[in-house]
Amino acid sequence: MPSLEVSADPAPAVGLDWAGRPVADCPIGLAVGLLGDRWSLLMLRELSFGVDRFDAVQEHLGISRRTLSERFDALVEADVVRRVPYRDPGQRTRLRYQLTPAGEEVLPLLMALGAWGERYRRDGKRSAIRMVHADCGGSVYSRLRCSAGHDVLDLADVTPGLRSPRQR
Repeated sequence: MPSLEVSADPAPAVGLDWAGRPVADCPIGLAVGLLGDRWSLLMLRELSFGVDRFDAVQEHLGISRRTLSERFDALVEADVVRRVPYRDPGQRTRLRYQLTPAGEEVLPLLMALGAWGERYRRDGKRSAIRMVHADCGGSVYSRLRCSAGHDVLDLADVTPGLRSPRQR
């Protein structure tokens, strides 16, 4: 599985987290640094919905070609997305975009963001889009579960903990 790497560069840390470690070592901070801009998340949503050609993603999002290209470059560099050549009959070879295994692992995050956005919409309406299990038609949702298999239902049940040096 691809991993996000923390630079060993001796640059001073921006700040320290609750355990006194550099904030750059925070997995949430690393993910936000890679995926945290609005366009990258929406691009990953489009790819997960099967919209995989540059022009189609641009049309769906209303994003400039330059911004879309820059974001795709960053996602490809981070091994979240890969470029795959294709050629329509009579046309030149072009590229479509595909989620890598790391990109596919973002789907629960997108689903959780979507559920949160639905729950806290200011206009009180419901979205026309819902995630559906292809086999049975049931709604798909994201949930938190600990490594022992317990559902985590309340934020008060979660506390930050340090990994031992052997686990890092």
